[in-house]
Parts: sequence; C-alpha cells; structure tokens
Amino acid sequence: MMRNALYNKRRYERIPVNEGVCCIDKGSQNLGTLLDCSAEGMLIETRVSDLMNTNLEIVISMGKDRLHVPAQVVRMYKKHGVRQN
Repeated sequence: MMRNALYNKRRYERIPVNEGVCCIDKGSQNLGTLLDCSAEGMLIETRVSDLMNTNLEIVISMGKDRLHVPAQVVRMYKKHGVRQN
C-alpha cells in the first residue's frame, strides 16, 4: 500500500467511465470516448489532433439529460497514429 502511494502522483482518484461524449469547439462537434475522470480532469480519446490549449464544451449524455462541462485541453498523447486528448 505504501509503495503505491509513493508512485501515485495524482491528487484525486480517477474513475473509469468508457462513455461516448461530444466535444464542441467553436461550433464544430467531434465525437470521442470519455475513458476516465477525476475531480480536476478527464481523459478523452478522439480522432481530432489540433485541440491543444483549446477551450471546449464536453457534452455527456446521462439518459434523457445532458451534462455540459466546460473544459480546456492541457495535454495530448499520440497513440497508434491517432492523438488522444
């Protein structure tokens, strides 16, 4: 237990989600997958590669309701030739 605490630099626990989301940037809409989230961030996989430092609105469907979350892209990763936001 102590060893994991030393290597885990995250301040908040990540919660696995694996849910489809819509990323809205200046009127354009791109689909993605919310892989996990925490109190201060989320990991979304998309096929869009030019979102660094972009302010977005993330739309998460919750049954008949939709949750609109303002977000800013602060880090991007490239995986298998496709960028992950």
